[in-house]
Amino acid sequence: MSSISAIEYPPFDDLGSAVEQRITGSIDHKKAGTACTRLSYFFKFIEHYKKWDVYLSNDRRVVNDILGRYVVFLLSGFNINNIDIRVGTIKGYLDAINDHYVDNGYDKPYAKDDNSDADKLLR
Repeated sequence: MSSISAIEYPPFDDLGSAVEQRITGSIDHKKAGTACTRLSYFFKFIEHYKKWDVYLSNDRRVVNDILGRYVVFLLSGFNINNIDIRVGTIKGYLDAINDHYVDNGYDKPYAKDDNSDADKLLR
């Protein structure tokens, strides 16, 4: 399984490949960590990968793709402190994203047990 280093931002396609690898590898990523900014950190991710025009959507394919890659991004140590964070903390990030979507009139992009890539990765 390829590893994503938190030294520099990986290409968006590499994050997508890592989603599949981690799901099929059934890896447990429940590690210690810390909380950091949530919605603003997601915006930084969206800005870096230039996804402003598509991220806010009810299209499940688009949302699943972005959130799966974002979860791999977080699991790979990309956060303010560049350390591993707990699955529960990542779910907190996703809750903040859910609130943002609802506040803007869109469906929640993440729900536990929705069988999305993000959900599979966090299980």
